[in-house]
Amino acid sequence: MKIIEKADSKTTLSVHKEELRALHGSIRESFEEIEPHVFETRIGVAIPEARQLMARFHAAYSRRGRKKRISVSDKELATIRNTLEATLEIEDWEFHPRMGFTKAEVRKVLAGVAALARQRGHAHRGA
Repeated sequence: MKIIEKADSKTTLSVHKEELRALHGSIRESFEEIEPHVFETRIGVAIPEARQLMARFHAAYSRRGRKKRISVSDKELATIRNTLEATLEIEDWEFHPRMGFTKAEVRKVLAGVAALARQRGHAHRGA
């Protein structure tokens, strides 16, 4: 995952297909993992906004080629980071069946997202 272009509050990324699948899966699983009444507080956006972002990832994933270009706002970048972190709370025994990745693979994607956020000048609250 790398930055192709930066604009005021948008970043265009080059994302490998498998990274995109992990991003999509993290949003999907965050719906299961987080109670609806606290979703916006934990993730930073309301459920409908998260669903729209997930749909954009699905559409990008469906395009041909291994590398995908996606544009995300700073808020969406934070949403992605938060959903990845939330999925890491899934129990070890059920993590791979639900996500299709190991926790180590998801942590690697999370590290890439966190690095992008730092490049954009948005440090994480826990960093």
